Amino acid sequence: MKHTAMVLGGWSLLILAGCAAAPSSAIDSPPVEVVAPLDGVDATALTPSEAVTLWPRPPRAQQLENLQKAGVPFMDGGHSTSQLHIHVYVSIRHNGRPVTMPANVGIVDGRMAVLHTHDVDGTIHIEGPVGRTYTLGQFFAVWGVSLEGAKVYHQGQPLADPASYTLVDRQSLRIEFTTGNSGT
Repeated sequence: MKHTAMVLGGWSLLILAGCAAAPSSAIDSPPVEVVAPLDGVDATALTPSEAVTLWPRPPRAQQLENLQKAGVPFMDGGHSTSQLHIHVYVSIRHNGRPVTMPANVGIVDGRMAVLHTHDVDGTIHIEGPVGRTYTLGQFFAVWGVSLEGAKVYHQGQPLADPASYTLVDRQSLRIEFTTGNSGT
């Protein structure tokens, strides 16, 4: 997979080539402070091959608060002690244009939460003890982005309650935001 990043007029654009994305799921989670889209970024003005991060990774203190409110713990012992390793693929669009999830959501001071991202490729990682499930809503709460009004699809079918949708290995989800339900 080839990733090329460029900065144009203060906007960070990411062109993704050969990337397959898939969706994720979530449950009702306590309200969290959400991160607003970057000022002046119009996702509708981008070409289809360009993607923009409208909702950047929250600052350290906000991520810690979001993790606590969403009930998502840090992994104890890192990858070597994790009994569960799930990948959920998410494709996000705003007004029909691709939007990237930022890298390192759920990673704070070198510690990884059970729900996290490593890259901007749309993969949500779930790593931790077996026997616990996590939802799309919990991941979005950690990120600080609201799913309210978003349309979420799994295998082409709309989800009635995206926030409470349980994340399962190798799922692909498509999330669509439009002006008026912009994730804030």
